[in-house]
Amino acid sequence: MALGKSRKRRRDRENETRLGKDDTIEALLVFLDRAAGDSCIGPAHISLFAAILYCYHYQNCRSPVHVSAIELQKLAKIAGRTYYSCIKHLASHGYCVYEPSYSPKKGIRIYLGDEKIKKRRNG
Repeated sequence: MALGKSRKRRRDRENETRLGKDDTIEALLVFLDRAAGDSCIGPAHISLFAAILYCYHYQNCRSPVHVSAIELQKLAKIAGRTYYSCIKHLASHGYCVYEPSYSPKKGIRIYLGDEKIKKRRNG
């Protein structure tokens, strides 16, 4: 069984993308530029995206970001209902790709600056 897990981890690492630490700030600036023109984006969305970038930065700028929903809620200072509506809105409008997980040990995956986002934006 251990062999199967190591293969899965290696495959996950191969699918990860790295933007670089300077790109964390760039990603925030791009997000804020887009959010300025999007009337649906509010303070909770901005706070949540900043929390995602914070986790991304401390995970060595690797996409996908693996994090628990509870941790993001604490970092963003938002409640559960607000979190779920904001993350769905960010994902549906192409700011990130959100893959929920129902396992508390695994956490959710959020892709930033990735080919998945580009494909989703272009249709």
